[in-house]
Amino acid sequence: MVRRIAGEIHGFLVALLTALILGSVLALIVYWSPLKETLLDPLADFTLMISVFIGGWYSAYRAGNRGLVRGVIIGLLFFTLMLLVTLVVNPALVSFGSFIKDLLFAVACGGLGGILGVGMAG
Repeated sequence: MVRRIAGEIHGFLVALLTALILGSVLALIVYWSPLKETLLDPLADFTLMISVFIGGWYSAYRAGNRGLVRGVIIGLLFFTLMLLVTLVVNPALVSFGSFIKDLLFAVACGGLGGILGVGMAG
């Protein structure tokens, strides 16, 4: 049980690290290029999806089983952290539509990453 939880924590940390790196790179691209700042919301969604996908993949790849469950757990952990940070920093950014959209993105991408991770582990 403890080992399984440690696997999800590793995947969650990989998702966070991926989000930080990808978010920083995309922020620099938007800052230094002629791209409009209206792209920030789609780029944030892209960062969320890729980060959770990679975190779910990593966790399931290391474990070799239960990829869907591991990926969904990582998606829920990531979503919960992002929701809490948003509520602390600027609660006005949270709406029902954005809540549902981000939750579905996180769960779906985490689950897909987990499924792929188990498939590649075997």
